Amino acid sequence: MKLPLIRIGLTLAIGSIIASAVRFYVAIGAAAADLNSDLPTNPRGIQDWFFKDFLFKGSIPEILFWTGVAVCIVGMVRLANAPRRART
Repeated sequence: MKLPLIRIGLTLAIGSIIASAVRFYVAIGAAAADLNSDLPTNPRGIQDWFFKDFLFKGSIPEILFWTGVAVCIVGMVRLANAPRRART
């Protein structure tokens, strides 16, 4: 049985987004606890803060994302080189 590499790679890439979101929610909680913090109050500011500072930033989310991309590429190459009967 062959491993479904494309599905595993997509799962890793989506996991990196979830890991980024968890780090973001923890940072929001820490910033909200500090009364002197510069926490954005509008949705656009919060979205910009997430994209600039948290999405795919840090060791775990970045490793998950790039590992997922690499596994997807390996899966696509393996699928492209497989005989036609093996693709179904």
